[in-house]
Amino acid sequence: MTAAGAVPLVRTRSPHFADVGRPLDLGARGVIVPNVRDAAHAREVVAACRYAPAGGRSIGRLSGGADEPLVVVMVEAASALDDLDALLAVDGLDGVYVGPGDLGLSLGLAGEEHRAELRGVLSSIVARAVAAGVPVGVHAYSGEEAAGYAAEGATIVTVAVDVAMLGAAAAGHLSAARGSARGAGAGEA
Repeated sequence: MTAAGAVPLVRTRSPHFADVGRPLDLGARGVIVPNVRDAAHAREVVAACRYAPAGGRSIGRLSGGADEPLVVVMVEAASALDDLDALLAVDGLDGVYVGPGDLGLSLGLAGEEHRAELRGVLSSIVARAVAAGVPVGVHAYSGEEAAGYAAEGATIVTVAVDVAMLGAAAAGHLSAARGSARGAGAGEA
């Protein structure tokens, strides 16, 4: 990816120190770290990505990554939302990415019936990050929602989930096939 001019980012398994450093040692140029609880936790994540004296990252035998990799933390807990302004001000943090599924669960806003309320929370996070000058990413459930986040200033917008899209497409094809089969059978009777 690097040879092609892309910046390889890896979503880490967890926010634990070793899990943050491993992809960097293997050549990633940045990390997206899940389950970051607050500003203090974000500072720990940044320290895990920096060599001494700025942090605690060690030089491993594979150390192929960047000396100052991109550090993006995921906002997906109520505690991170409560501490958002301080989190956005963490030195060395290059961006935030909002995980709406987990954030919705944490806020008690899971499910389709809460989609509009959660959308408002996500828009607020985007606005606060933009105001703080911090790049912000968000996951959208549809193309229309993605366009809305982009218009609000989101820098990275992921759209839908591949498994859900494939499942919906397969269900549509199966439904069409069943409808055609019934229609053909009815005409022959």
